[in-house]
Amino acid sequence: MRGSSLSDRSVAKSLEPFIVCVWNGANRREMPPEVRDVWDTADLGRMVKNNIVLFVLDRSGKFVDWFQPFPGKNPSSLGFSQRRQAEYIRSQVERVKKRLPMPRQVEAKTELTLPELEKGKKGVRVMLSLDCPRMSSYKAPVVEVVETTTKEAKALAYSVEPRTIDAASLGRWLKQIYPPAIMVRSGQVTSVSGALRLTAAGKKGKRRYATLTGDVRMTMDDGQGTTFTGTLEAVVTYAAGSDAMEGFRGVYVGMYPKPDRHRRRPQEIGLRAVIESLPK
Repeated sequence: MRGSSLSDRSVAKSLEPFIVCVWNGANRREMPPEVRDVWDTADLGRMVKNNIVLFVLDRSGKFVDWFQPFPGKNPSSLGFSQRRQAEYIRSQVERVKKRLPMPRQVEAKTELTLPELEKGKKGVRVMLSLDCPRMSSYKAPVVEVVETTTKEAKALAYSVEPRTIDAASLGRWLKQIYPPAIMVRSGQVTSVSGALRLTAAGKKGKRRYATLTGDVRMTMDDGQGTTFTGTLEAVVTYAAGSDAMEGFRGVYVGMYPKPDRHRRRPQEIGLRAVIESLPK
């Protein structure tokens, strides 16, 4: 879960016996049948205080209980504290677990690692950090991996003469750069535009290099079509005698103006992402 309290280590530990599924949508009509059945069985009526509901089912898929991630209408009921939000969710999970037969758990040795592509695949890893002091949802980093297709490879092919490429040709990579916890519609990037300049930057040893720079404009599916911009600066590596991209390493810096119905001005969320090719 991007940036939510569900990504807190204590909450993740408490959820280990469960299979966690997620659905995002605006109303009951958009719900797939399986989700609608759970919603109707719970019969929440006016008991829902905000737009996030967590349902607990038993191993046979039968509805058991439900709760919300904070006791009030919004995170202010827990002081916008990431620690308190995580502890509240954990306490609710533990409360419901007492009503369910829990499978025997075996402690496993775990090691924190970054996500990788399947063996033999090529692509990029996008590592996103956010700057927004008011919201704990944005304190957790986001890491995604995306496989490279012929579209990105063709766009980044080596060129002796400077040329301009459409940022949309790298859209599958750039669409990973957006703030978590956008809770309206899909909350994801729908379009990418901008002009990026690819310029040969000399060679060293058995490799040639090019720089890629320019501004990127993206639009969110958040009910308001919010747009945000940022700057991409990258170095592309090529093997000597080949025009095919061998490596990519870049930095994106931008700002997302998240609409805030409680304030006249939007919240400004700083975005900084590192994009690096895989395998290294």
